[in-house]
Amino acid sequence: MRAAAPRLLRLRQGPRSAADYAVDFRTLGAESGWNKEALVALFYQGLNERLKEELAAQDLPPTLEKLYYMAIAIDNRLRERIRSWGAHFRALPPLPPSPVFPQSTPQGLDDPSQCS
Repeated sequence: MRAAAPRLLRLRQGPRSAADYAVDFRTLGAESGWNKEALVALFYQGLNERLKEELAAQDLPPTLEKLYYMAIAIDNRLRERIRSWGAHFRALPPLPPSPVFPQSTPQGLDDPSQCS
């Protein structure tokens, strides 16, 4: 029981999926013996910032299991959007080169004090 607590405190989602994070969190949470309220707060704290921003716009569910499901569903949706946008951008033709502007100053504007 004591060995799970420090690992649970350090556990973070990072770049991996919420589903993978939830599996590890469930295992360590069960071994920790901590109450559900503490586990809800700790699970939320360990989520990546992008997912926390999405969850902040919603009412958090009352149970840990429902929070797992909500976080996983939102994370899956975000990952799908990223994949579809990536495919969209790869399918676009390349942008034309930027226009090149002359580096010289127009006649009569060599001295900024001459501007009126």
